Amino acid sequence: MKQLIILLMAISSIGFSQTLNIVENEFVKIITGPEGFDHPRFSIETTGGDPSRLNDNNLPLIYGRPKPWTSYTSVAIDGVVYGFGTQTLKRAGKNAQYGQVIRSEVGDDAIVTTATFGQLKATQRLSLFRNPLTNVKDAVLIEYELKNEAKVTRDIGLRIMMDTMLGSNDAAPFRIGEEAIVTEKKVIGDQITDFWQSFDSLASPNIIAQGILRYAPANLTPPDELILMNWGTLADMPYRVQVNEGASFIREGEDEPDTALALFYEKRPLGPNQTRTYRTVMGLGGVTLAPGDLALGLTAPSTLAITDPNLYTIIAYISNTGGFTATNAKVELQLPEGLRLVKGQKVTDVSNILSGGSRQLMYVVKLDAKDAKEGTHKIELKVISESLPDQILNRDIVFKGQPRLILVPIGTPTIKRGFDQFVDVPFEVRNESEVSISNIDLRMNAIAPFEVPVFEGENKRVAILPSGKSQQVLWKLKVNEWWQGQHSVDVSIRSDYTNKVTQNSMINVQLGSPKTKLYYSQPEFETDEYGYLWITLIDMPTFSGLNLRLTWDPEFLKAIRVSPEPWLIESNSDILDAFVITENAMEIIGLEAKTPPWRMIVGKWHFKALKSGQTNVQIKQDDLILDDINISIRTNKLNLKEENDFDF
Repeated sequence: MKQLIILLMAISSIGFSQTLNIVENEFVKIITGPEGFDHPRFSIETTGGDPSRLNDNNLPLIYGRPKPWTSYTSVAIDGVVYGFGTQTLKRAGKNAQYGQVIRSEVGDDAIVTTATFGQLKATQRLSLFRNPLTNVKDAVLIEYELKNEAKVTRDIGLRIMMDTMLGSNDAAPFRIGEEAIVTEKKVIGDQITDFWQSFDSLASPNIIAQGILRYAPANLTPPDELILMNWGTLADMPYRVQVNEGASFIREGEDEPDTALALFYEKRPLGPNQTRTYRTVMGLGGVTLAPGDLALGLTAPSTLAITDPNLYTIIAYISNTGGFTATNAKVELQLPEGLRLVKGQKVTDVSNILSGGSRQLMYVVKLDAKDAKEGTHKIELKVISESLPDQILNRDIVFKGQPRLILVPIGTPTIKRGFDQFVDVPFEVRNESEVSISNIDLRMNAIAPFEVPVFEGENKRVAILPSGKSQQVLWKLKVNEWWQGQHSVDVSIRSDYTNKVTQNSMINVQLGSPKTKLYYSQPEFETDEYGYLWITLIDMPTFSGLNLRLTWDPEFLKAIRVSPEPWLIESNSDILDAFVITENAMEIIGLEAKTPPWRMIVGKWHFKALKSGQTNVQIKQDDLILDDINISIRTNKLNLKEENDFDF
C-alpha cells in the first residue's frame, strides 16, 4: 500500500530529482529533500553497490523515492517530542511537533543541517563513511549533535527511525547475532550486537544492508533499544512505542509486510551549554559468500590495527540450499595467529541442517599485539557433514601497524607587549592511518612565561578523526612574564590506539618599545605651590625587574615624596624601598607587577615649585628618554607684593 501511495505522489512530483540534495560516490549515495516540508529527511541508495555483485546497483537501502519522507528522527525534550527538520503533511511523524531549520549545507562528502527547538540546537550530519567490514566508503555515518543552550538542565532523548527496503524487498529479515528476525522484536542491553544485517537469500542475495551500532574507532553510540517492527507503528509513534514481540511485520489492515527499525535513546539530563552526540552507521553489508549446496557467508572486520584493544564480532551464516539434509554437521572457524577467540567455540556441532534450513553463529575476537603480524591473513570457515561435501569459505583480514597520529604546530604565534595578555597557539592533528581513531586526548604543558588560563583548560579531546583527515586544536595562553624572544610550550597527544607523542610550538614574545607618560596635576604652577606628576606605563601589561629614573632641575623643583598606586602596593609589599629620592632624581628600582590595572599608573611624584620660569622633567630607562614634560612656574603674586614693599 505504501508503495502505491508513493507511486501516485511521484506522478505529481516530477521535478523533485532536480532539487534533491545528493552526496554520492561509486558505492552509495545520500539523499535529502529540498527546503519545504519534510526537509531534511534522508534516504540511502546504492550507486554501483558491492563490486562483487551486479544486481545491487541503483537500489534503495532506506526508502525515499521520489523524495525522502518515510524515515524521520525524533528529539525528545522533557515531555515534548519534536521531529527533526521541517513540518510534515504525511503520516510519518505527523504526531510530533517541529522546530525551525536554520542552516543546511551540502559538501563533497556530507550533508549538514542544523535546527533549533526552543533553546536546544540540533545538527544532523550525514557523511560517506569507510565501512570497517569492507574497508571502502560504502556506508553512511548518521550523526546528531544536540546542544542545550538553556540555563537549566533538560532531559534529552533521541530516536532514529529508518524505513528499510532492500531493492524491491520491503520485508527482508533482520539478522542480529545468531538470530534471523522475521517478527517484531526489541533488542536491549548486551543483546545489541556490533552490527545488524538484512538480506533475503544467502545463496543469491538481492542486496545486503548493514547497520553498525558499535565501532570504537568511530566512537559510535549503541542505542538503549533496537526496535524492529512494522513501519506504520513507528511512523505514527514518534518516540516511545509498544513492541508486540512475535507479531508479524504486516501493518494493521493490510496484507503485506513492511519492515522498519528504530534506534531508541532514553532521555537523560543535559546541562546548560552541554553537548551530546549520537552516531550510527548504515550502508552495505560486508559479507563474503561461497555458494553451493551449503551456502556460506562470513562477516568480519576487513582491517584491524595491531594495537586495537577492542572486541570485534564475526558472524558465520550457513544455508542448506541443496535437496538433502546435512547430517551431523560441524562448523569450524580457523583464525590467523594473533586473532584470539574470546566468545564462541572453534568447533561447533550444529547437528542436522535440513534442506532449506540455516544456521547463524556469532564469535567475538580480539587482537593480541604480541602475536599479530602486519599483513594480509585469512579467516577460514569450514562446514563438515556426513551427507554433503565439505564447504570452505576464506575471508581476508589485514593487520595494520600501530595507527599514526601526527601533531603539527601551525605557524609561530607572536604576541607583542601591550594591553592584550593572551596569545592563540594552534596545532593540527592528522590521522595518517587507514583506520579512524576516536577519543584523541591532547594536553598543553605551558611553562613560564606562559600559563593556561582557567577558562581554557589544559586538556582537549577530538572525539573522532577519520582516516586521512585532520583537525585544528587551539589553546589560548596567558603571558604572565614578559621575556623577550622565542619560548617553547609542549603539547602531548595520545589515544587508545596510539602511544603518547609530544610536540612543541615556539611562541615569539616581542617587548616592543616601552612607553612611559608623565602628566601634571595642572598646567601651570606658582612659586611655593605644591603639585605632582602622574607616572604612567604604556605597553607593559605585566613587568618584572623594571628600572626607571625620573630627573628634574633642583633649582626649580624640590622633591617632596612619592605615593605609589594601591595596586602597586598590593603587588609589592616593600614597594617604598623601590623609590630612592635624591636632590635631582628619583630612582625606581626593580618594579614587579603581575596584574596591573588597565591604565597602569605607577604613582604620583609630589614636588614644590621653587623658582619662576620653564623647567623640564624627564623619565628614562637605561639612559633612554621615555618621556619628558615642561612645567611652567610663575611668581606667586603674594610674594611679588611683599618684594615690592621692600623696594621703596
